[in-house]
Amino acid sequence: MIAIIGAGISGLSIAWHLHQENIPYQIFESSSEVGGYLKTLQMGKNKSYLFERGANSLLMDDEIFEFIQNADFADELIYANKISKSRFIIRDGKPKKLPTSPQGLLFSSFFSMKTKAKIIKELYYKKEELDETITVGEFLENHFGKEVVDYAVSPFVTGIYAADAYQLLLKYTFPKLTEYAQDYGSVLKGFIKNKSGSRRQSVSFKNGMQSLAKHISKNLNVQFNHTVISIKNSDFIERKNRRWILEIESEKRGKKEVENLEFDKIFLTTPPSTTADLLEPHFEKLALTVKDIHYPTMCLIHSVFKKEDIDFDLNGFGALHPKAEELFSAGTIWSSSVFEGRSPEDEVLFTGFVGGRQWQEHAELPKQEILKRHTDELKKIYGIKNDPVVQQFTKWDKSVPQYDEQMLKVEKQLKRLKKSDIYICANWFGGVSVSDCIKKGKNLALQLIADSKF
Repeated sequence: MIAIIGAGISGLSIAWHLHQENIPYQIFESSSEVGGYLKTLQMGKNKSYLFERGANSLLMDDEIFEFIQNADFADELIYANKISKSRFIIRDGKPKKLPTSPQGLLFSSFFSMKTKAKIIKELYYKKEELDETITVGEFLENHFGKEVVDYAVSPFVTGIYAADAYQLLLKYTFPKLTEYAQDYGSVLKGFIKNKSGSRRQSVSFKNGMQSLAKHISKNLNVQFNHTVISIKNSDFIERKNRRWILEIESEKRGKKEVENLEFDKIFLTTPPSTTADLLEPHFEKLALTVKDIHYPTMCLIHSVFKKEDIDFDLNGFGALHPKAEELFSAGTIWSSSVFEGRSPEDEVLFTGFVGGRQWQEHAELPKQEILKRHTDELKKIYGIKNDPVVQQFTKWDKSVPQYDEQMLKVEKQLKRLKKSDIYICANWFGGVSVSDCIKKGKNLALQLIADSKF
């Protein structure tokens, strides 16, 4: 029997693939719902508002589409509107469209002539072996210059990873760029030579991202309100006979019960703090290393305005805020422009972000101050006349795990788990995105299925 701790998308992906092969498992979820960082709130008359309080979308390639199709959920897919391909950066206080092609980089007025010359020279970079500690910011500044990092790269990694480009390690965050540097020297040359690869599309679902998790879980063996308190060794010591005992607390009819269940293998899909607590009795050094993974605080603010009150055409995905602009928020997604059905037609929905590694102190302010400063900033940038008709606030004390130098220590320590029959499948290692977590879950499950056939 296999134990999966946590019913986020990673745990559900593992379980779904095991379920297809009739391999016995149990999922233990401490809360009363599935999804983890997938949190969707529908509210208003006829559920006219849809707020994503966690992941806003999913980057879908052929592998992810196959998974959704096999899960019989493809009819619920909605694709990002074409206008969302346009991305904006706040520059000199106003949204400015970011070039999305090498030609655009060279011929638009977005970057200076000095930066354009640097971009042309990048095509002639020689192959290089990179130090494993090189950061995204350091690498891309070397290749394209500081202006590109300040006004394109840094806002992008803030929007995706709530991070600082000069602390994110390249090898974990953008492994493809590491490959391009080693194989071609030039990043641009690498993109040109590999542009025929599997194309990814930004998608969501009619009832939001959490609906995917809810659908997948329908036929799975999920034990809700079951908290794993500890992992213990059984009396068997030899590897071939090893068992792990989970001490599990649950609540039935208002009374808490504790039971001990025995398992052959354990999959941990839990956050670092929970994972560390469970591993510490047996893997103390690993536990301490995992516990030190940094998660910045991030606040999500959903603001709905009347369309007629806005003096700007929201024809794009959203606008990110470079640190150099000295703004309060990290950026906004123009959610009603990206996906249909996020707000009534005569209204628009902004999903704003306050906090992250570069704006940590802003996320620690009182809620009302955060709301006021963020709303005032939206009004100024977009020429909005009146207050929002609806506003929703969500605070993640631990938002996105940071793939910084701490990950080098984590990777080294994780190797000790390989022979323990305990496996890690979580967003804090090996990829943070929803699609990364689905694929990691699939790969682990398929490996276990293959091993069980011999």
